[in-house]
Amino acid sequence: MFFSNCSAVRHVPAHLVCCVCALLFFNLNIFAKEDNQEKKDNKIVETLKGFLNGFTIVDTHFFPYATLEDWFDPYVGLKFQHPPIWNSADKMNHHLKFEDARDYSWKFRYLANSLSSENQKLSFLFKFKLDQDAFFYGIGNSTELSKRAPAIYSSVFFGSEFRQSITDNVVFRWSPGFWKFKSGLVTGGEFEDANNAQYVSSRFTLSDRDSLNFLKAGFDNQWSAFVEIGLPVSSSVASYARFNLQSMTQFPLFLDSKFQIGTRFEFLISPDRDSVPYFAMPEIGSKNGLKGFSKERFRNFALLALNLEYIWPLTNKSHGFLLFDIGRTASNPTEFQEEESHLSLGLGVRLHSVNHPISIGIVGSPERFKLFSTVDVGSPW
Repeated sequence: MFFSNCSAVRHVPAHLVCCVCALLFFNLNIFAKEDNQEKKDNKIVETLKGFLNGFTIVDTHFFPYATLEDWFDPYVGLKFQHPPIWNSADKMNHHLKFEDARDYSWKFRYLANSLSSENQKLSFLFKFKLDQDAFFYGIGNSTELSKRAPAIYSSVFFGSEFRQSITDNVVFRWSPGFWKFKSGLVTGGEFEDANNAQYVSSRFTLSDRDSLNFLKAGFDNQWSAFVEIGLPVSSSVASYARFNLQSMTQFPLFLDSKFQIGTRFEFLISPDRDSVPYFAMPEIGSKNGLKGFSKERFRNFALLALNLEYIWPLTNKSHGFLLFDIGRTASNPTEFQEEESHLSLGLGVRLHSVNHPISIGIVGSPERFKLFSTVDVGSPW
């Protein structure tokens, strides 16, 4: 039987054998191309992920980025983190940002883990900020954009940070220290009585966790509250107490869509309001509550903001969202009903990255339309 079958094969027409071989080669070639294309797609995805997550050289992690934040003027920046040479357990963070030849900012944060355990952490904390792209708008709910003045701001904080885990989700933080800063107009001159202030300050914070997980399905919630007390070292500035309460909650809706509500309430009290530093007051604008306005657009002694988003999935790695922001400021919380609300309306796309979600979109307000993009990366400053 075996030899009979072999004889049959020998009598198959040659052109049929060629056709079968060609067909097999064609299918194999298609599969090879599809496999190569899939490998290329995966490589592109991995490259994109690598860009979103930055890159590491030796023990230093770099994250370059570009952002549209204040109207249509983009800026580029670089964040990087590395351990100091004297202790690999500590962390040093740098953030450099450039908008043009004149406007820039630099932030530096050094956190030394002097005592740590599973539920407790006691650290040395040093922060420095030099901001050449700040603006002075004035105090109030009805300031005019055209009257803003370029300003410069620098601050130094030297202190410690104590962290205590109360439950699996609730964390208490205490940050006492010495705070000093200077401010003024870029063209020269002072715009406040407290342009050179020194404080002994303490901030007490209670929160559930560090950030909202955009990738988690269903109900999710994030909240935090803090009280900050500043006692002046010199008599040229006034003492103050600042209170903050904010939350963000997601509710699941139909077809895997979500509705997100963010709230923020903040106010500052002082026995001498004229001697409170301008840059220490509650502020709102841009990605800090009103995306349709420029950063730090409104400053006052009290503010109230509501941020709404309707979110729907686009792909496994992205989702679209509609946003509606509403906020107002007042001289004190009892006068909110007397002030006009500021509104923003827009839409965008958020690209998922576990460590660094990126949002891009367009938003409008009574002042004007603008593009926006935000990159969430690194530890908060």
